[in-house]
Amino acid sequence: MHAILPENQNRYLPPLKLTLKSYLELSQSFSEALEELESRYPQRPELPLEDRRHSLLKEQLR
Repeated sequence: MHAILPENQNRYLPPLKLTLKSYLELSQSFSEALEELESRYPQRPELPLEDRRHSLLKEQLR
Protein backbone atom coordinates (compact mmCIF):
# COMPACT_ATOMS: atom_id res chain seq x y z
CA MET A 1 0.00 0.00 0.00
CA HIS A 2 1.18 3.52 -0.75
CA ALA A 3 2.44 5.42 2.31
CA ILE A 4 0.40 8.56 1.63
CA LEU A 5 -2.97 6.83 1.24
CA PRO A 6 -4.90 5.97 4.41
CA GLU A 7 -5.40 2.33 5.37
CA ASN A 8 -9.12 2.13 4.60
CA GLN A 9 -9.22 4.31 1.53
CA ASN A 10 -12.60 5.10 0.11
CA ARG A 11 -12.37 5.95 -3.60
CA TYR A 12 -16.00 7.09 -3.72
CA LEU A 13 -16.50 10.83 -3.50
CA PRO A 14 -19.89 11.89 -2.19
CA PRO A 15 -21.98 14.08 -4.51
CA LEU A 16 -21.78 17.82 -4.12
CA LYS A 17 -24.59 19.30 -2.12
CA LEU A 18 -25.50 22.67 -3.55
CA THR A 19 -28.23 24.93 -2.34
CA LEU A 20 -30.74 26.03 -4.94
CA LYS A 21 -29.29 29.54 -4.99
CA SER A 22 -25.70 28.34 -5.57
CA TYR A 23 -26.90 25.87 -8.23
CA LEU A 24 -28.71 28.65 -10.08
CA GLU A 25 -25.65 30.91 -9.85
CA LEU A 26 -23.44 28.11 -11.18
CA SER A 27 -25.85 27.42 -14.05
CA GLN A 28 -26.05 31.10 -14.90
CA SER A 29 -22.26 31.48 -14.93
CA PHE A 30 -21.96 28.47 -17.27
CA SER A 31 -24.58 29.96 -19.57
CA GLU A 32 -22.81 33.33 -19.62
CA ALA A 33 -19.44 31.68 -20.33
CA LEU A 34 -20.93 29.67 -23.21
CA GLU A 35 -22.56 32.77 -24.68
CA GLU A 36 -19.23 34.60 -24.52
CA LEU A 37 -17.43 31.72 -26.24
CA GLU A 38 -20.09 31.55 -28.95
CA SER A 39 -19.81 35.29 -29.57
CA ARG A 40 -16.00 35.11 -29.78
CA TYR A 41 -15.93 32.01 -31.97
CA PRO A 42 -19.05 31.94 -34.15
CA GLN A 43 -19.88 28.70 -35.88
CA ARG A 44 -18.43 28.47 -39.34
CA PRO A 45 -21.01 28.09 -42.09
CA GLU A 46 -21.32 24.61 -43.54
CA LEU A 47 -19.87 24.48 -47.03
CA PRO A 48 -21.73 22.68 -49.79
CA LEU A 49 -20.25 19.34 -50.81
CA GLU A 50 -18.67 20.66 -54.00
CA ASP A 51 -16.96 23.51 -52.14
CA ARG A 52 -15.62 21.08 -49.55
CA ARG A 53 -14.18 18.84 -52.25
CA HIS A 54 -12.63 21.86 -53.93
CA SER A 55 -11.02 23.09 -50.69
CA LEU A 56 -9.70 19.58 -49.91
CA LEU A 57 -8.16 19.31 -53.37
CA LYS A 58 -6.65 22.75 -52.98
CA GLU A 59 -5.08 21.68 -49.66
CA GLN A 60 -3.63 18.54 -51.23
CA LEU A 61 -2.04 20.51 -54.07
CA ARG A 62 -0.11 22.76 -51.70
